[in-house]
Amino acid sequence: MILSVCPNPSVDTFLYFDKFVKGGVNRLSGEKHFPGGKGVHVATAIAELGRDVSLLGFWGGTNGKWMEERIGSMGVKCYGPKIANENRSCYTFKTNDVYNDTEILGAGPVISGAELNLFYKNFEELLKTAEIAVFSGSWPGGVPDYSYLPMIESVAKADKKAIIDTSERYLKPVLDTGIFGIHLNYNESEIITGKKNAPEQNAFLSEKFKMTAVTHGKKGLHLSMGNEIVYANVTLNNVYSAVGSGDCLTAGLAVGLETKSDAEEIAKLGVACGAANCLREDLGMFYKKDVDLLLDKVKITKSVLK
Repeated sequence: MILSVCPNPSVDTFLYFDKFVKGGVNRLSGEKHFPGGKGVHVATAIAELGRDVSLLGFWGGTNGKWMEERIGSMGVKCYGPKIANENRSCYTFKTNDVYNDTEILGAGPVISGAELNLFYKNFEELLKTAEIAVFSGSWPGGVPDYSYLPMIESVAKADKKAIIDTSERYLKPVLDTGIFGIHLNYNESEIITGKKNAPEQNAFLSEKFKMTAVTHGKKGLHLSMGNEIVYANVTLNNVYSAVGSGDCLTAGLAVGLETKSDAEEIAKLGVACGAANCLREDLGMFYKKDVDLLLDKVKITKSVLK
């Protein structure tokens, strides 16, 4: 089983405009709602790939109840504290102008110390049957920046593997914990490493992580494992939305790791999952049939880690 940890789930909404008027009155032409948050996308993608997955999050108010029901219908088991405060809402503009794919991210609830301790207790129970843990995204208010640290230490103590995909704020406290894998986009990686070249970023991060994935949007993925860097990319003719593609790529990395694939196979699966998300309207989700079709189209280049 793969355990996806999503401390800050959200209701994600596509807001449709014929045209967005800056500083003026705007009327929606439609809206669609999806269960969201990076770890939610990871979990639903893993389930779509046919693997057993559990999702740990904080579930608040009517938003939380709605998300649990929707996520459960996708074959994902949800766990975690029920909290009084509502989960956040996040919005993505869908327009025919420069504002297309503009994102507005909600702040989320404030978590009490008792709720955080229960979250950790739930994690310890779920970790007993998990092979891999994936830590994704931000935390709600009320918790310290090092809140991933106790769980990552538990993974290490259990001699299991984990992958983390989060911002600098939550990543810095765990950089030296020996966590197995990391996924960063190019801009995040530049901030962490101080390097502008993706292979140099991989080389820097490989001193701390056994698997390093640096993504650069449509330019593809640099994945390092051992002394090898695999560059993987696939070209798409039509892109509906890239929102959530990085999370879907993380899911592919986790599944590849769980099935004990080699670096090339892991890179191909990750890129195919990220690309497949671009072909589907539902935010942060894909069809396995699209992944299967894209796998043979992923182009691979290998080099030695310097």
